[in-house]
Amino acid sequence: MCANMFDVFDKEGNHCVIMSKRAEKAYSEENIELLRRTYKIVVSDVGIIEDIGGGSCRCMLVEAF
Repeated sequence: MCANMFDVFDKEGNHCVIMSKRAEKAYSEENIELLRRTYKIVVSDVGIIEDIGGGSCRCMLVEAF
C-alpha cells in the first residue's frame, strides 16, 4: 500500500501526504524521514478497507480541480 498515498494541501498551503498505517509500517525510517522533508505525513488506520476493499487512502479520496 506504499504507492497508494495521496498528496494534498492543508489550509496553510503546506504539502501533506496521506497514507495508511500499513504503508507507514512498510517504509523504512530513512524513507519516512525523506518524506518528512517535503510533506506533513498524515497516517490513518484503514486496515479494513485494505483487507476487504483492496484499496487504501488514495482510493477513498476524490480530487477536486
